[in-house]
Amino acid sequence: MASFTSNDIAYVCGKLEIVNQDASAVSAAEANYWDRDLAIREIESRIQTITAGNGALYACRNIDYYNFDPIQCHDSAMPLYYALQGKRAIANHDAIAYEKAGEVIEDEFKRKVRMNRNILKRILPDVRILNIFKYRWFSYFYFGHRTCRYLLWISHLIVLITNMFLLQESWLYILTFIGQILFYLLALVRAIKKTSNKYLTMIYYYTVTIIAQWVGVFNILTGKAKPFWEKAESTR
Repeated sequence: MASFTSNDIAYVCGKLEIVNQDASAVSAAEANYWDRDLAIREIESRIQTITAGNGALYACRNIDYYNFDPIQCHDSAMPLYYALQGKRAIANHDAIAYEKAGEVIEDEFKRKVRMNRNILKRILPDVRILNIFKYRWFSYFYFGHRTCRYLLWISHLIVLITNMFLLQESWLYILTFIGQILFYLLALVRAIKKTSNKYLTMIYYYTVTIIAQWVGVFNILTGKAKPFWEKAESTR
């Protein structure tokens, strides 16, 4: 509450800490990713406004509350909504909430599919974001932190296919193609062998994230995207 120091601050998000990061390689990978995401939010908050919050701990002024469509989660919809109004959404990491990450990949995969239930609209939810003269750093933050992330599913496919057509152009393209194939093969090895090697787990975790985006896109196109979900067993 102490963060509402001016009328232009409409939303404040606390800090979510993963309490079971040592429980498995999967929860450790999620905690590793989350720590880096929190660092980015700190930077965004100090400069202007964050691009996404967290449902575990946040607050907004009553007068600024908006009743979003249930298919939209407050995490991503609220900071964007306020930023386009010229208001700020900031982070206060002195306010802390605790939560478990999925300890098995099946639970994390389901969670990521649910998170991507509106992925196509999030790529560029409002054309006004492109107006860098009005929204300044927020335009850059949203493109780098959100748009690029929401395009990973198609970006990786485009990079792989175009790399195939460039193989005869230079040895450099051969190396990049081999690197991509090796990356996905290592993810497959981790899926089959179920090794606890942290580097293989990170590769596997990232690949699963991309696959979850593809499933999210498929669910949207087939009308299977829903605004509700069940809590993962390993987070209970």
